[in-house]
Amino acid sequence: MKNNKVIILGLIAVLLIAIGLTLIFYVSSTFKINGENPITISYKTDYKDKGATFKNIFGDFTKRIKTYNYVKTDKIGDYKVDYYAKFAGIKIHKSRLVSVADKNSPVITFSGGDLLKVCPNKTYNMDDFTAIDDVDGDLTDNVKVYKEEDKMVYSVSDKSGNSTVIHRDYFLGDNENPVIELKGESLISLSIGEKYFEQGYTVTDNCFDLRDKVVVTDNIDNTKAGSYAVTYSVTDDSGNTTKIERTVNVKPSTTEKKPSAADNPGTPGVIYFTFDDGPSGSGSTAKILDTLKKYNIKATFFVTGSGPDDLIKREYEEGHKIAAHTYTHDYSKVYSSVDGYFNDLNLVNARIKKITGTETNIIRFPGGSNNTVSNKYNKGIMNTLTKEVTARGYIYFDWNVDASDAFNCAKKTVKDKETCVYKNVIGGLSKKKTNVVLMHDIKGYSANVLEKIIIYALDNGYSFQTISENTKQIKFK
Repeated sequence: MKNNKVIILGLIAVLLIAIGLTLIFYVSSTFKINGENPITISYKTDYKDKGATFKNIFGDFTKRIKTYNYVKTDKIGDYKVDYYAKFAGIKIHKSRLVSVADKNSPVITFSGGDLLKVCPNKTYNMDDFTAIDDVDGDLTDNVKVYKEEDKMVYSVSDKSGNSTVIHRDYFLGDNENPVIELKGESLISLSIGEKYFEQGYTVTDNCFDLRDKVVVTDNIDNTKAGSYAVTYSVTDDSGNTTKIERTVNVKPSTTEKKPSAADNPGTPGVIYFTFDDGPSGSGSTAKILDTLKKYNIKATFFVTGSGPDDLIKREYEEGHKIAAHTYTHDYSKVYSSVDGYFNDLNLVNARIKKITGTETNIIRFPGGSNNTVSNKYNKGIMNTLTKEVTARGYIYFDWNVDASDAFNCAKKTVKDKETCVYKNVIGGLSKKKTNVVLMHDIKGYSANVLEKIIIYALDNGYSFQTISENTKQIKFK
């Protein structure tokens, strides 16, 4: 009985000591959360927890704290960060409340700039802006737009109540001049008696369609040497006027033009890509244009009466030279007689002018200017044609680098046509001569290999130009 009392007293003593230690532990311990609690942060911002500290009479035990961070900043809501401190088998818990909230207002952006300009012939469609919120996404359809004196007011709120209100200056009218850009060269040289071919222009205006309102006048007298002006003028319906000029110098026929590196294909290391027989609606012409655009290279397209008009228009608008090849490409008609040739040439020239609004005097004979092809249909006719086209103001161009994409490489026995074209072109290039390259944009394999040819040429220091009226001829005859 006495032993039981001793045991009981011992247990009570241990319990009292444990309780005492616990009281000392709690009374002497400092468990503190650093920074704000609770805390609100913006949606999708970085949250860096400042942690907690834990000390007591036995020392600093902050490093023993275990932290559990449940905060997700990419989702609106309330989250906890739990901290657990443990000493002598006793665990203490504290937590921080973190609220992720939408604190940012939507952003309104104007595609037309901060000043709203409304043309006098149009109404404001209220469609030149976007409103984006970092939580709710696209709120453009929720924007309220109204006029307030001389300003337009745009207001929008997101689901969290964040609002944006913008007052935008408003101008009803048109005080901007039209813009005319010349196609081709701004300075052209002609010999006495040489016909002037208009190279065309583009016109744009912020309010009006002026494509048919440009007035082109010239005082060119190609029978007398001198400097002449071709004037392009246009006035929009608000009275804004633009006027620019192209200079045409007519030189005596005895005066030889000294070619420059910019316009002379006799300059070594220059490549003139020329494409015959197009355009093609099968995709090859479009692919060639895409490749040339990628490398900012301009080429010369000798077009026919076939293929889509919009491809010729694209060639022209992207700065390539549009030249005449043949309308029918039917040798029996083209070379039937001098009249037969010019009837065909007039048809393709009419097509070019209809699509681009310009004329061209750059031509290429179907099959070239030698008698190899034409002799089969009318022996000796090429001797007459080369003289006649020159007399009528045309300049014909042949080639000195042949891709053979319409001849040898086109044969059924040639399995790898792309490699065939590639080897023919790079094998014919030389840094010691001009390089007028004949290719056909109706050939898919030529379109496929064009980029590889360009890369080779660029890597080896070649440059690229288009054929112009001032270019020295490359001709067989």
